[in-house]
Amino acid sequence: MPITHHSQLVCHQRASEFRQAIYEEIAKPRWRKDLSLRDDLRRSARSVPSNIAEGYWRYHHRDFVRFIDIALGSLGESEEHLTSARLDDIIDGVVQATLVDKIVATRIPTLRLRSYLIRTSAPKEPQNYRKTLRVAPASTPSTPSTP
Repeated sequence: MPITHHSQLVCHQRASEFRQAIYEEIAKPRWRKDLSLRDDLRRSARSVPSNIAEGYWRYHHRDFVRFIDIALGSLGESEEHLTSARLDDIIDGVVQATLVDKIVATRIPTLRLRSYLIRTSAPKEPQNYRKTLRVAPASTPSTPSTP
């Protein structure tokens, strides 16, 4: 079955799980020790699924690869923030290792998708273009009728 939405991509699912794990971790009181690092980690973790999603909705594979590259960079940035948090005694080695495992679990399918996109070309028409045109808004505001 073809993928029709970015949320069906394994790399996006893993990235979303990683983002959620980071959100749960940085909600803990010990992160008040370095609010700047907490905010940087939140931003880099949020960037991963966002860039995968944005890339998916681009027509050309080259554009999609560019957003995949940004997502991969954000994974690396997140890993570095976790190293800083460990050095600053905000997290212990077990927590760091668990979160880095989630980074690796996200990085692998993301790199596989990147490789696929480089080897192939985009279809002649964007994958979901016609479906997108037919989607009706959730609700339309009613306009008052004039006599």
